[in-house]
Amino acid sequence: MDYDDSNSVQKALSQVVSFEDIGTMWKGFATKNEIESNLEDNSQNNKSGKSSLLPQKRAKPRSCGDITQSIIQINKLSVTISSDTNEDEPKSDLKKHLQEMDELASQLLLKVIKKYKKEICLNEEFIKKYSFYFLISLKLLEKINDKKKRGMLDIAVISGFNEMMVTDKSFQNYNNEEKKEIFLLLIELARESEINLNIPFRFDEEAILREFDTIISDCLHKANPTECFADNLKKSKNYFTPEFSKSSDYHLLTEFLHQKLMRIPIEQRFEYCKKYMYELEENKDLDSKYDALRYFIKKDSEMQNQVNSELQLLKNPHNIEAIRRILSEVSYQT
Repeated sequence: MDYDDSNSVQKALSQVVSFEDIGTMWKGFATKNEIESNLEDNSQNNKSGKSSLLPQKRAKPRSCGDITQSIIQINKLSVTISSDTNEDEPKSDLKKHLQEMDELASQLLLKVIKKYKKEICLNEEFIKKYSFYFLISLKLLEKINDKKKRGMLDIAVISGFNEMMVTDKSFQNYNNEEKKEIFLLLIELARESEINLNIPFRFDEEAILREFDTIISDCLHKANPTECFADNLKKSKNYFTPEFSKSSDYHLLTEFLHQKLMRIPIEQRFEYCKKYMYELEENKDLDSKYDALRYFIKKDSEMQNQVNSELQLLKNPHNIEAIRRILSEVSYQT
């Protein structure tokens, strides 16, 4: 694989099946990263103008060797666990090895997050670095049997990514196709966290909400932003994740969009509602417009207050009564 070629890296990532595949790719990425780091260190030393005859202070190596060794350990332990399962080994041995795997995989994932935050996220030459980040995280999480620990690590991966978005200014230059690819992997992590922790996932990481602006901007003014957003994601080159389903994924898209809407000034987001309120005055497409109104005021007390105030200016009694029912309905969900 050519690590400098986007299509080559994309093809390799799309063919990842097992954690062993991740291990092979990590070694290639890590080697390239260290070579670039050494070149950068040498360049800085040359620019310093110091005599090469004097003893030089050696730059601290940015080695990925500890992560590579952990990958090797996990691969070996995977073979052992497979053998335990197939050869009727004592259950105590299997339990011990599974606990050991939980610990090893957890430690490795935290190392990967730290490595990315401190170094890799700032390497603009690292092609598909965030797709790889989420893929290695998902494959490592599959090795962890403790659901609570796995769920907490799901959250750690997402929070780590948010911190990277704060420092990596190059992400804003990514094209929308690449952002959609990363967002699909992010949604998979969010879904996993809900399953493992048995609590709804909430998008409250500011950098994540900010950096995906360009892939949702066309949907916020639609009658159903979630349907629009889902359609856009379905049309993207979905290399890594299963097909979207309304039951398991749409609520996450809605949560993301609601959090995004809540950060728009009330005067601006009220314009969405106001538009539908006055179209309803003219009895235009009633069902879809009421659904749109419900979408925008749900869980938004500021918007509900604005809509309630605007009701005084409406004249259609049937419309006024219908909107009051919607306000009463959603007020219990705020």
